[in-house]
This record gives sequence, structure tokens and C-alpha cells, in this order.
Amino acid sequence: MQFVRMEAGAKIPAHIHELPEFIYILQGELIIAGQVLNAGCVSIAAPDSEHLDVHTIHGCTFLLVDKPL
Repeated sequence: MQFVRMEAGAKIPAHIHELPEFIYILQGELIIAGQVLNAGCVSIAAPDSEHLDVHTIHGCTFLLVDKPL
């Protein structure tokens, strides 16, 4: 599990998920493939799925789980 803070205007490079990924937005907004996720929203990515556009305009904080338990 990771606690992630992204500054305003930050971007995450395109990537392919080797493992399932779970994101829970705590504060701010995260935009994934044009979908705006605000506080309380969840994103789940399946293994072998691809994220081409992940960024924030105003900054955000989220929990990320992407490791097997």
C-alpha cells in the first residue's frame, strides 16, 4: 500500500499494470483517461490493463494498492 501525493499539474507516465491496482482518492482530483475522480472515488485496474493518461490539475492525495497480499 502506498500513500501518494501529487502536486498540481503532475502527470504519471503511461504504463501497463502487471498486477491489479486499487486507488482510493482521499483529497483533490485525479484524472484517468478523461474520467475525473474526486475524494471518495475508487479506480480499479485489471492486470495487463494500460493507463495512457493519468494526471491532476489541482493536486491530489490517494491510497494505492498494487501488490499481492
